[in-house]
Amino acid sequence: MQKLIPIFAFLLAFSACKSDPKTQTPTEVSQNKPKEIHIDALPVVSLADAKDWKITSGTLFWQGSKPANDSRHYGTVNISGGTLKIGEGQLLDGTVTIDLNTISAVGMDESQGKTKLEGHLKSADFFDVAHFPTAIFKILEVFPSQLPEFNRVVRGDLTIKNKTKTLNIPIKWNVSGNTATAEAATFFIDRTDWDIKFQSGVIGTLKDKLIDDRVPVSFKLEAKL
Repeated sequence: MQKLIPIFAFLLAFSACKSDPKTQTPTEVSQNKPKEIHIDALPVVSLADAKDWKITSGTLFWQGSKPANDSRHYGTVNISGGTLKIGEGQLLDGTVTIDLNTISAVGMDESQGKTKLEGHLKSADFFDVAHFPTAIFKILEVFPSQLPEFNRVVRGDLTIKNKTKTLNIPIKWNVSGNTATAEAATFFIDRTDWDIKFQSGVIGTLKDKLIDDRVPVSFKLEAKL
């Protein structure tokens, strides 16, 4: 059910949007925000009146880093499918499927260990794609946003390796004709929430080996009726 965003949900969404300027993502939240923004409630649309729109393309962007030497890796994962329920231009519900077998490191070549890194990320140390080939994001609610560049906040459950965590993600939502697009602000996930603890601080990894637990993530997708 759509309603005005609670204060705590806005605070979570706002804190999720502070991002590293080096992250390769489609759009990041501007730091020049007006002091006051008027928010209108979203039109009430029954889920029974919504139609299923098929996700036809999409990309998730990620960044991994080692704090000790400020080294970073950037990459993508394909959004392979899913369905959005849309009524009168409003996003009401939906499920997004992420194909973890398509994890790719960008800005690297073989001399820099591109294939080795991609294989390691797919291994049991990280996403264990042999047993958990997909991640699923299930939309729970959609709120109006207080961020000027992003007109919605999507609250949903992200499931990776059979573990689920609820997230609040600001998005730029647009419907034109039979095409709908969503572009997320950069937000952070903690990989340990999904039991991805290789060289994590939570297991006492030495500082020179430590891989940051907080991972900047963004995505963009397109759906068609």
